[in-house]
Amino acid sequence: MRGIWKSAICASFLLSLPVAASAQGAPTTSSPSDEAARLTEARAIMAIRFPPEDRDAMFSTLFGQARDQIARGFPANLTGVDDPGLNAIMEDFRRAVTEHASPIYRQHAAEFVEALAAAYAREFSLDELKALHDFARTPAGRHYLSSAARLAADPAYAAAYTAMARDIGTIAQADYKPFAAKLDAYLRTHPEVNQKLIAAHTAK
Repeated sequence: MRGIWKSAICASFLLSLPVAASAQGAPTTSSPSDEAARLTEARAIMAIRFPPEDRDAMFSTLFGQARDQIARGFPANLTGVDDPGLNAIMEDFRRAVTEHASPIYRQHAAEFVEALAAAYAREFSLDELKALHDFARTPAGRHYLSSAARLAADPAYAAAYTAMARDIGTIAQADYKPFAAKLDAYLRTHPEVNQKLIAAHTAK
């Protein structure tokens, strides 16, 4: 039963996507009215960058591109065992989680856009945001801000991203072996923990 947990953890890692590091924005000393004005401008910019009517499609495209580029970069047998049956099970698991995660990813799109607007409002002054908004309303500005999904699919960008994922996958495969051995040894010497894992799994 211990091997199930190692394989599940491995499969979950295959699905991981790069995410922005959490950071605390610099505190502002501006007035509430200035903060509200900055947020209004930032939201207007986000509406151009991520048009509401196109938002679901844009986020679905971005998610799919990142997923596929990472999948191409990681070794197919990260478990270290090249068995067709095991590989098929791992692939089915990856596909199922991806399918279930996609709508959740889209559901969080509005939250992401609002958070990005708040970040813009903290980073830029009101005059800067007005200048950015003016630029965003031009054809070049609109094209620039709305092109994120298309640029992520550009062959040169995709190749660079896949190469990075491949290097990370190589490192992960080397790191996985001592991790798996350590996990297996721990569960052998702590059978009560293994029983808790089994119980938690069967309860679901």
